[in-house]
Amino acid sequence: MTIKSLKEIGYDVILEAFNLSFSDYFIPVSVNYSQFTTKLKSHDIDLSLSVGAFDKGKLVGFILHCTLPYLSNSVAYNLGTGVIPNARGQNLTVRMYEHIIPIISNTDCDKIQLEVITKNSPAIDSYKKSGFKINMHLLCFRGVPRTKKANSDCSYEELKKFDWEHLQSFWTSNPTIQNSPALIENRFQELTSIGAYKDEELIGYIVFNQNERIFCNWQLTPSLDCKVWAAY
Repeated sequence: MTIKSLKEIGYDVILEAFNLSFSDYFIPVSVNYSQFTTKLKSHDIDLSLSVGAFDKGKLVGFILHCTLPYLSNSVAYNLGTGVIPNARGQNLTVRMYEHIIPIISNTDCDKIQLEVITKNSPAIDSYKKSGFKINMHLLCFRGVPRTKKANSDCSYEELKKFDWEHLQSFWTSNPTIQNSPALIENRFQELTSIGAYKDEELIGYIVFNQNERIFCNWQLTPSLDCKVWAAY
């Protein structure tokens, strides 16, 4: 088994391992090449800080990282960790992090952060062994919003740009990295952004992915608890 950077590895090779790794996940995942590359590019994937496990030259495990500003830090964010079914039980996640953490430590990144579903015990054990600690606990929900008559005192318009200094004044807690300003800006064209105005003053907003029916900036993704883990 060889552990090395994914810098020279093509998206098609990573995609094959990705789909196979998540084929038996809690929520089975399968994406096509276009969906996969769009996701990686919109998140500014850094393959030089991503790592793979290779068995006789075949990619059997991976950790994908992007780097981006988050709050006052520069963060290496884990976009996905996967090991194909017949290569599990070899501590590959731990071994991959043993390889890549020293490399990330020599960059400007202040920390490495990831999210994991609480029922994924094998992954949690691997992250603990790699030195990660719980930073935040998220509750995620799924459902159909109950709509009522709109407030007649307000008007609703699509936002053409984000004034984050103003928008952050509405926050009562910080969003996750997936819903952070940096990634929302990267994905502006695929997201729908609506502002609520009263007397021509912006008093509230919402950002969501209409195609995936996911609310951004506040975590309303699939109905599974997950934890955010951070390594310092």
